[in-house]
Amino acid sequence: MDRASDPPKRWREAELMPALAWTSFVLPIRHTFAGGEGMAKVKPLRFDRIGAWSEIKLAILKEYAKAYSTILAKQPRLYHIYVDAFAGAGIHLSRRTEQPVPGSPLNALAVTPAFREYHLIDLDGAKLAHLRSKIGIVSM
Repeated sequence: MDRASDPPKRWREAELMPALAWTSFVLPIRHTFAGGEGMAKVKPLRFDRIGAWSEIKLAILKEYAKAYSTILAKQPRLYHIYVDAFAGAGIHLSRRTEQPVPGSPLNALAVTPAFREYHLIDLDGAKLAHLRSKIGIVSM
């Protein structure tokens, strides 16, 4: 960093990324993925290691999504969708147990009643490829 107030270099570069770095495709029942397949280099997949606070956040988000979907599904004039702009690979590793922890996209896909659309977005193409494979989407 140049100065203490400057954002890290990778943040500055992310702000300058062209819109073409984002791609998307539509899944059955209107799931949408968007990600960095158009980026020059795809790094090998590494699952994010998360702490207890993130595991708690995921549990809260899962319960909130279920309540939200239940309420909005009963409103005929409302069309409820799920958007996750940091979808990642769909799986994390617990720092405490080293065991896999389902991420927010997998939790949202398990909610009933289902959302009408799912927009799962990430810049990391390898993570999105893994997420697609976890939910049975080979390619689009």
